[in-house]
Amino acid sequence: MVEIAVEGLYRREIYGASQGHYLYYAKQIMTRYGDRVPFWVSVNEPNLEPVDNALTNIFTTHANLYDWYKNELRETGQITMKFTNNLGIPLDRNNLADVAAALRYQDFSLGIMSNPLLLGTRSHPLF
Repeated sequence: MVEIAVEGLYRREIYGASQGHYLYYAKQIMTRYGDRVPFWVSVNEPNLEPVDNALTNIFTTHANLYDWYKNELRETGQITMKFTNNLGIPLDRNNLADVAAALRYQDFSLGIMSNPLLLGTRSHPLF
């Protein structure tokens, strides 16, 4: 996994102006090992520390890496992100307000990232 190698050094920088550094490093690794690694995780748990334009930068960096991997390197592996999910569980599953609150939490926690990435829409209520 690319992210493990750069966790400490580039984790915060992918959120800002150093996206090019991340892409350079990822391209080096994927060029060397792309024919032997069938599954790549470009970013591990991007929703843990979102600051400023973090999600936009992360999605852009992921998309650029994916595009390079598929169209220029022409490898056949799969590339994804790995989200963290702190499951929202209702305090009382028989209380509709508690169930609704848990669903809102899940939608906020994962929907804000999953809708644009997986559905191609920015249909989340926060947009």
